Amino acid sequence: MLLCISSDEDPTQDRSGWLLKRLEIADDEIKEIFGKDVSQAYGNRIIELVQEQRVEGTIDQDVPEVLPRHKEQALAWLRKNVPFDEDQAIITLLEREEEKSLKPQAQRQGIEGSYAESVLEQIRKHNIERHEKEEKEKEAKAAAEGKPPPLSREQALVHRQQESEARIKKWNDNAKADDLHSVPQMSFVRRVGPATLLTAGMVFLCVMFGQNYTPPSQAARLLPSIAPAVATISVLIAMNCIVWVGWRWLPVRRSMMRMFCLVPAYTYPSSLIGNLFSHQAVRHLLTNMVALWFIGTNLHEDIGRGPFLAVYVGCGVAASYAFLLNTVLLKRWAYVSMGCSGALCALLSTWCCINLDKGIRIWPFPPEVTQSLPPLLALAAFISVDIYGLLRGSKRGKLTPGGSINHVSHLAGYGAGILTAQFLQPSVAQRRKQDRTLMQRTIARVSNNVARHEARISSMLDKQQQQQQHWSLPLHQLGQRGTMGQRLRDFYQSDLTLQAVMPATGRAFARPLAVALQPTELQRLHRAVATGIGSRVEHVQELQSENGRL
Repeated sequence: MLLCISSDEDPTQDRSGWLLKRLEIADDEIKEIFGKDVSQAYGNRIIELVQEQRVEGTIDQDVPEVLPRHKEQALAWLRKNVPFDEDQAIITLLEREEEKSLKPQAQRQGIEGSYAESVLEQIRKHNIERHEKEEKEKEAKAAAEGKPPPLSREQALVHRQQESEARIKKWNDNAKADDLHSVPQMSFVRRVGPATLLTAGMVFLCVMFGQNYTPPSQAARLLPSIAPAVATISVLIAMNCIVWVGWRWLPVRRSMMRMFCLVPAYTYPSSLIGNLFSHQAVRHLLTNMVALWFIGTNLHEDIGRGPFLAVYVGCGVAASYAFLLNTVLLKRWAYVSMGCSGALCALLSTWCCINLDKGIRIWPFPPEVTQSLPPLLALAAFISVDIYGLLRGSKRGKLTPGGSINHVSHLAGYGAGILTAQFLQPSVAQRRKQDRTLMQRTIARVSNNVARHEARISSMLDKQQQQQQHWSLPLHQLGQRGTMGQRLRDFYQSDLTLQAVMPATGRAFARPLAVALQPTELQRLHRAVATGIGSRVEHVQELQSENGRL
């Protein structure tokens, strides 16, 4: 260990005035300082590093590879057994850094001679003397008034820096999990019991919620123009994004570690629910949210909002509990879990089990290649990948090959989703039967309306044809009376409008022509009905194709 022993020279002027002596502390004293979990060599190394920071004036910085708790213990022992002016060391460090920053500036200005004899050094000395004089005046004034002396400029700077770093250090210490080398001694029941009760309660509440949920009417919805599936998935994605932002806010990091990160060594039961909405990495968040959008919207359309939320939360909590139970049994305390991957696996397996007659389309492969893929085959492939990853990680002494994929939660989510699908099969079949019946009624009603309009149009056309046969002879005779009659007959032959409005007797030409230029009620009705029939026929064709698909 390096200890600092003062020489006759001023230690603030030359660091070589400090003699470094190596000393080994006995193992018993190391155990007394740090506890039983620190060896003698490691304890001496910690004390050596902390003492070097005291000499360098960097005691406020973290020590590499040393826990904050061990640093505080070593610092307390050193301050008791090796007295040293740490404030003066910090001031010396600041002055040395200031000299380094001023010397290049003087060299750029072309000042000749040594740095101590430059104009900048003279200005600096003048400012220091003036500042010291002001400080003495303040101290004298404070002493006259009976107040404590004010801090000097260097002391105030150091004080502000220490306060700022102390706040950041406090937030970081609060945010960090406790030392995993000293896991609290608990029985298995005490460690897993509260989580077991919470999991059972959440599963029961999710089952009751899924069975008794009643969707609101269209008028009662907050955003009636948005589909229910889109609204539900959007809210879940927004919740995940809000939690991701919370991880970036340092003052709440401690609460985030307790509520949204599942740590088996220090289990908080509420983290079984919170970790379903928690992501720290952007890639992790984007991957899960894209999968949630595509899988969630399809499953939501099949089972509805209530059962969907029950599957997401209930199966997600069960998957997190499986990870906790596996980690505690194997005593692998260095692992933590967060993310909605377990819930997504449950959603995927549930959809595959209730849509056995459909095909899966996998982007970006062509539809003709992937739409024929059976859902059970795709589900088996996903499960096989996680089983392979779990076995490969077990051979390496890890839960996963890379330590970043929670295969245990994935497999538990698949199992929970398959089991849930068996309970949802009757309700899904009844829901689809109701949709099919409603579709058939809609098609029948639209078909009846189309047939009624077609009969009405046919009757009007027959009546129009009879009127044409009745009026053709008088109009022919009218056309033989001169040039105007010939023109009127030609106009009559080119436009059937005259056939519906021309009088049967030969009156003056002005009245029949004026009437002919206006569309009749029959023609207006014919155009309106024809337009409506076209749109309704297209709608009927769409409904028939949808009914055939169901």
